[in-house]
Amino acid sequence: MKKIIIFALVFSSLLSCTNDKEDLSSNLDAGLKKNVDVQNVINFTYAGKSYSSTYTFSKDSSLVLESQIANNVYAKLQTNKELATYVNKDQSIQFYDNYKNLEENLNLRQNSSSSSSLTAKSSMINDGEIIFYQNNRDNGGNIFTYPVYDNGISDSDVGVSYGYNDQASAFYIQVGTYNKYTVTLFRDPNYGGRSISFAVPLERYEGNLKGYRCGPGNTWNDQMSSFKVTVNN
Repeated sequence: MKKIIIFALVFSSLLSCTNDKEDLSSNLDAGLKKNVDVQNVINFTYAGKSYSSTYTFSKDSSLVLESQIANNVYAKLQTNKELATYVNKDQSIQFYDNYKNLEENLNLRQNSSSSSSLTAKSSMINDGEIIFYQNNRDNGGNIFTYPVYDNGISDSDVGVSYGYNDQASAFYIQVGTYNKYTVTLFRDPNYGGRSISFAVPLERYEGNLKGYRCGPGNTWNDQMSSFKVTVNN
């Protein structure tokens, strides 16, 4: 009887070890899958070529792309002080050498040149509004609001209009028409310097500027000095 009991205990112990190994293996697989799932990936296009790469952050918060080819292109682009960034509806990115080049390629020039300014808007039809937040929508801090007219809106210097230069951390646009508008923010007054443009695919769209790069080691948080809301052709 003792032999039978001892054998049963040993057999039970072996089963337990086997199950532990299987559980450990499953946990490792789950961990690996989880790590893969949360990898940071950037997809961008420049000069007609598309690039995709995982990335990490360097000590100065700059992005370092795993793909050497993509990293070389991306790093060079970030040194361009007039770099124009376009954020697509799927959050992929198109880079252009400057905003003029972006306008021409995306056919925005005609409407942006005829968009409403703060001083010439009486005959336009109001189609919604755009709100800029010092912090975010939940904790707005100082906010400033502009009407969005049917042919857009622009402000060449938010520092003059609102005393709000380099303070925007987020924006929220609510309009009456789907897929009609593009929001572009500029680093400098008079629509100069680096720019970032957002396709607005919905009636309501929220942009968190802390999530987008504005040169080496910087994001678009607290960078905007002028902006345009243009109509897509």
